[in-house]
Amino acid sequence: MCQSLGLTPRFPLGLTPRFPCKSPPQTDPEGTRRRWGSQSGAGDNVCGFTAQPVPETLRFRRKNVRLILSSRGAWAAIFLPWFVSGLRANDVGSILWTFQASSPTGVYGLSAPAIGDDGTIYFSSGLVTYAVHPTGTQKWATTGNGTDSLVRPALGPDETIYVGGYGFLVALDSNGARKWSSPQLGVPAFCPPGAITLSNTIYVLDNALTAVNSDGSVEWEIEGFQYIDPPPIITQAGTLLVSNTSRSHIFAFSSAGAELWRSSEVSSCAPAAVDSDGTIYATSEHAIAAVTSTGSRKWLRTFSNPSRPVIDSEGIYFLAEENLHALDKSGGEKWQAPIGTASSNPYNWQGPVTPALGSDGTIYVNGDKLYAFNANGSQKWHVSLPSVEYRSSPAISEDGIIYIGRDDKLFAIKGTGTLAPSAWPKDRRDSKNSN
Repeated sequence: MCQSLGLTPRFPLGLTPRFPCKSPPQTDPEGTRRRWGSQSGAGDNVCGFTAQPVPETLRFRRKNVRLILSSRGAWAAIFLPWFVSGLRANDVGSILWTFQASSPTGVYGLSAPAIGDDGTIYFSSGLVTYAVHPTGTQKWATTGNGTDSLVRPALGPDETIYVGGYGFLVALDSNGARKWSSPQLGVPAFCPPGAITLSNTIYVLDNALTAVNSDGSVEWEIEGFQYIDPPPIITQAGTLLVSNTSRSHIFAFSSAGAELWRSSEVSSCAPAAVDSDGTIYATSEHAIAAVTSTGSRKWLRTFSNPSRPVIDSEGIYFLAEENLHALDKSGGEKWQAPIGTASSNPYNWQGPVTPALGSDGTIYVNGDKLYAFNANGSQKWHVSLPSVEYRSSPAISEDGIIYIGRDDKLFAIKGTGTLAPSAWPKDRRDSKNSN
């Protein structure tokens, strides 16, 4: 029973559990029986544990739980009328903490969180960028004056925090202090960072595609784009991909800004995702398509408002029509699962809501609830949360914590596994939001 409930009991006084469960209880050479088990039904599934001598009989009582320890025949009897309580459980799916953002401009929803090497969580709400400790306390918050505001943080390889200002790009250090601001970039509009290379080149899209160096200087720019187009992304081969909605093209550029090809096979309204073989999965308001690394179409499937997909070795996963969809790499549908309304506006300024993949194969979706699905589409568990208008894409920390934004709150929820080591496991590809 202990294994089937997923418990990891924390025993006091040096008791060390031994798994897997066995019956009958374990007996040491001195004849001391050591066990813990259920007495709420079958009662014969027990787990052995080693024990240090207990000086006297101890009793612990809590609602629905009775724990008895004694120096002779140390044992714990746990009465579970309906559920396990009192032991230290694995707590998968439990809300660890919430953080309330306080944007002076009202509720805009939270951007997809970025996670630093030390576990700090970075996100923006309204016109304010926050840094929050893994314990849920605020580290710092920063904004400018008037239109000098900072949105949608992403981290560079040296942990520099890049945020979009009103017509420029801003670099912050780990304490939230401004390192530099780029020159004005085209029209006065928010310019969130797009792809960030290992050499700290940041690609930004306003009415031009602009390459910004690590010191804030502009390396090159290419006009003819719009700030409402999706942020640029960079493939594993170093090719820069940019969608242009008005011209219904995807453009490919070299790191020096030379155009490599353009494709009209799909007009991407949401950011694309790239597989390890170079296949580009791009979305529009009415379809999702697979495009080769040179721009020719492999296949196209019709869906209403599909999100940016995430990718693992088995297929691609995305949200559309209030369902989580799984396709194989040839475009065939594997399964779909209901997730409620993923967002009232999947193309709002914070970007589309996207699933996230865990290293154990779990697929997380911030829908009307936080859902955790198995790789076959069956639901593992869910967390009921208050109904909200805005939702962020999930982020997954190195210790298995799921971070999601819901309106102006950040939730930390216990998950299983870390971020999947696949080609594109989450929105903006990795924990630092570098793409």
